[in-house]
Amino acid sequence: MKIVLILCSIAAVATAQGDTVSASLPIRRPIVRLVNGHRAATGEFPFSGLLFGGGVMCSCTLIKADRVLTAGHCVASKQPGYVFFGSANRGDGNEVVNFYNDILLHPNYLSSGRQAGFDIAVLRLVRPYELGKNINIAHLPTGPNNSFEGQLAWATGYGLVNNGQSPDYLMKAQMTVMDRNQCHRWYSAPNDDKLVCGKSQASICSGDSGGGLTLRNQGVWRVIGVASVKLVISSDGCNPVVPNGYVRVSEHLDFIKSVL
Repeated sequence: MKIVLILCSIAAVATAQGDTVSASLPIRRPIVRLVNGHRAATGEFPFSGLLFGGGVMCSCTLIKADRVLTAGHCVASKQPGYVFFGSANRGDGNEVVNFYNDILLHPNYLSSGRQAGFDIAVLRLVRPYELGKNINIAHLPTGPNNSFEGQLAWATGYGLVNNGQSPDYLMKAQMTVMDRNQCHRWYSAPNDDKLVCGKSQASICSGDSGGGLTLRNQGVWRVIGVASVKLVISSDGCNPVVPNGYVRVSEHLDFIKSVL
């Protein structure tokens, strides 16, 4: 059965933003779903969590015991909310809830006419998590030149499945990191040079997101992208031909480190 994973959703987002689908004119939409994903095991991606705030459900990534990385459009309302980590099964009662009320948007993020290249935010949690097997961090890239082109990475998150019900399990999908030139062929709007593209038979679709693109590097997990946009070129918004657009984390190390 084809699994559709929604990393984050806002009710009636397409209607609210006035989006329409055109077969001839590509449009940009925030990311929402992973198609052809698979269940992840508890502890497999201990940095992947779920975020709720301001009526929005998003995915997010733990980057410090008390810091969470997500997309700017997920928390642009500046309303407090909560996250949970610690389980790959939402119904098993092992998830650990934490709250945030300090939202640090990238200073160049624009809530109106949003520029995808700056669609990134860090949340300060009320209390630090106790790190261990099931709750742990994803490290940042080591420098601004980390591109990871051609390497395999993972997109992970929770969300609605194709029957419209909330899934009980964390889902995962493997993607290849595209080089900058290939990515720029799809995403060429202002500041899209700060995006990294993930290409796979799994595809992320229209809606809102915030989930991380992560890979193993130098013996640790690193978060290299934050799910932001997807070009819709036909009525099939989940078309895997179109790569998925993530904010490139290595472009924003100064901002992230300044709030850690």
